[in-house]
Amino acid sequence: MLTVVLVVVLVTTLVDVLGSAVVVGGGVLVSVIVTVSVSV
Repeated sequence: MLTVVLVVVLVTTLVDVLGSAVVVGGGVLVSVIVTVSVSV
């Protein structure tokens, strides 16, 4: 039973971290695209 709880916590943390990484990456990507567009 404890193993199941550990796996759930691990997966939840992983998804949370991945989600944050995607949001940050997307923000950076948009900033770069906007900067390049303005420069050109």
